[in-house]
Amino acid sequence: MKTNRSLSAGFTLLELMTVLAVIVVLTGMVVGVAGLVQTKAAKERAKAEMAMLSAAAEAYKADVGAYPQTDRTDNLSPRKDFTPTNTKYLEASLDLYRELTGDREEPYPNGVPDADAQRYLKEYDPRILKTSTSNGKKEVKYLQDPFGFAYGYSTAALKAEREYQKALRKDRTTERPTGEALGGFNTSSFDLWTTAGSNPTKGVTGQKDMDAEQGKWLKNW
Repeated sequence: MKTNRSLSAGFTLLELMTVLAVIVVLTGMVVGVAGLVQTKAAKERAKAEMAMLSAAAEAYKADVGAYPQTDRTDNLSPRKDFTPTNTKYLEASLDLYRELTGDREEPYPNGVPDADAQRYLKEYDPRILKTSTSNGKKEVKYLQDPFGFAYGYSTAALKAEREYQKALRKDRTTERPTGEALGGFNTSSFDLWTTAGSNPTKGVTGQKDMDAEQGKWLKNW
């Protein structure tokens, strides 16, 4: 009569390889799910932060009579600027921070509002600020999304619409700017977005590619 193999007998090479393959597959599944969960959480946080920034910008307008706008926010275009590490993104984001917090120290704010400055962004998660330390001094570099890139903030379309309306009063045949000439999307307010982790460093060309890239973003248009 044959006896069962001893429980203490070693595994064969094939059995070990099978077990290892199963472990690898399961590990990949766990890592993949964890990545999806982290991405979803980051997007939800970004949505909340964008709502907070939008509310602060609206409060700014109610008080000042206009949305936060500088030469650098006019210079950033969501229609053609797709790399969030680009200087245009960083400068426009920093200007938005300055206007909403009253922290205008040069060359970089220090995270503390100027004396008697009006604050519209009063309470926020510190993670939204990209900071560094230079000579023992804290410097705020820009408003940072949950993916580590600068939030996009543009008033290019607002500027283009105002210039169009001004020109129209002088010449009724003036044509309204569209597409890339408009510079943005919201002609009566501002464009606010996050690239949601996308960072194409080689540029994006062609309408199909541009639409695909913007399809990844979280945006207010």
